[in-house]
Amino acid sequence: MHLATYVGLQHAASRTLADSFRQVAREHRAEPDVHAVCTVLAEASDGHVGKLAPVADRYGEQREDEPERLHAEGLAGTRSGGVGLLRDLQDLYVLASFVDIT
Repeated sequence: MHLATYVGLQHAASRTLADSFRQVAREHRAEPDVHAVCTVLAEASDGHVGKLAPVADRYGEQREDEPERLHAEGLAGTRSGGVGLLRDLQDLYVLASFVDIT
């Protein structure tokens, strides 16, 4: 059974998502809607991390040598301009989808 593996994966991925939302909010603060929504979503992700903590305490978090495709990568950096913002939002979508499916 790999419950501890997936609990750890979900816990880490949710933290990564929260951090990535904060990064996009910070770097694209000139776009008020993006800043506000990403800040709210970062706080929601923090809430998910908090709710998962008791599960992680109960079942543990096992780190395995995972294939790279099972690793939640945060944003390496943000881009500038309108197209850069769109690409950053696409990266957030991919990461949020990974958290959702996990």
